Amino acid sequence: MHEIMAMLAPGTVKLEGAGQGQREITPQMVTASLHKLPHDVQNYAFLKYSLDMTVKGVLSDSVYLDTVNIAREEGWELKGEEDASTLSILSDIALEESVNPSICSVCNGAGMVNNKGSCGICNGTGRGTGISIRKIAKRLGVTKHRAEFFWMGKLRLLLSRYIEWEHDIGSALKGLTSDSVGG
Repeated sequence: MHEIMAMLAPGTVKLEGAGQGQREITPQMVTASLHKLPHDVQNYAFLKYSLDMTVKGVLSDSVYLDTVNIAREEGWELKGEEDASTLSILSDIALEESVNPSICSVCNGAGMVNNKGSCGICNGTGRGTGISIRKIAKRLGVTKHRAEFFWMGKLRLLLSRYIEWEHDIGSALKGLTSDSVGG
């Protein structure tokens, strides 16, 4: 998926294998496949996989409004100094973590330590443990207790939406590769 989406970034090259009796996947074909997705999902794909920073502001605004609506619908009880800006920061944290997930500090995202076997910390995934309770508390301006027992669950909820979006993007691009290349 990364290789196909990278075609939309400036200065990209052809996919390996294209031109060997197979139809070439063009940036226009990738864009057309994504065009079937909701606008926010398209923008997320462009931001995460093509590093298109021009969509970040629009996407941030949209996911903030979604976060506010979710908070209203689910009756999130904001306490003390928490307000709409807290929701804005939370939606920013979720978007940042999804677009640039943390990597394992032991294997530096490789999933292996010194090419000798799977990393014991991340179990070979290369992924870090995610954003810490301490960092969430600091960014939101709340106590660690509040971050752990209230805000962490809200963050997971927002992150789950991005997982769904990534699945939708993958499904759209899978159809592109199976229908257009070598098929």
